[in-house]
Amino acid sequence: MSVERKRSVRSRTHEDQEEISIWEKVCRELGKLEAIQEEGVDIFSQINKLHELVEDEGPIQSLSVNLGRLYKEGDENVSREQKYITHALENLGILIALRDAPELDSKRKKRKDSVDSVSSLGSLPSFKKAKSHTPSYDNGTIIPKRSYVAAKTPKTKDKSQEWILAVVLQYLPEKNKYQVEDAEVDENGKRMKYNLPLRNIIPLPEEYTVGEIPEFGIDHVVLALYPNTTCFYKATVVLPPSKVKEPNYEGTYRVSFEDDDDVDRFVPIMYVVEMPKNPKQKG
Repeated sequence: MSVERKRSVRSRTHEDQEEISIWEKVCRELGKLEAIQEEGVDIFSQINKLHELVEDEGPIQSLSVNLGRLYKEGDENVSREQKYITHALENLGILIALRDAPELDSKRKKRKDSVDSVSSLGSLPSFKKAKSHTPSYDNGTIIPKRSYVAAKTPKTKDKSQEWILAVVLQYLPEKNKYQVEDAEVDENGKRMKYNLPLRNIIPLPEEYTVGEIPEFGIDHVVLALYPNTTCFYKATVVLPPSKVKEPNYEGTYRVSFEDDDDVDRFVPIMYVVEMPKNPKQKG
């Protein structure tokens, strides 16, 4: 059996549990949405009544104050409603992707949540400052240990190359290579280690704040971490972080992945890097 990073290697029970968990989350969000909408009906009903009083009695200071307060509450109510709609749609998208996974291209079959996989490596970088898209280490500077990188795995007889999330373990000066460890545990409960040349490694920014890291423009081709996985794929920027207005996705790119049914997805800045020139990766 191929050891490619496919969702199909997991047990059906795990898949069912994951889908049920996401569906329950959607139901909770829709329940909150319904409560918020009921609040909105009451707010706008009060606004309409005050407008009727203004028409009957003319402008009154107290009525103007109450109208201002209710309009503010109404605006906040709409914002909360939009928030839960966005959450529900995003989770429905994940659920659909999980249900349709067996019909997708092989490189799309794994949609595994990588949180558990990377937990024992320590927390991910806190990203606060950066002067470029990615740090440069082609001037002889050594990539520090425990740095997170996008790493292109070696091609083997039963496994094609792919870009994965990995952590640097050490630099091997005698080989002029880096030993990196896969951020994800394989089906045997182990993390694969690879010795890779610098050309097969893309350091991820150590720190960032929105606005301080240069953005890739619209339609720029990038390498991005697919949501809820530890694999990077070719994608096109739909919107850079400065143009993403959804309140829950600050600091993310909206991107469109290849072979992903034209579905836009959000990826944090630190997991979107320049697409390597002439990559030989195969899906």
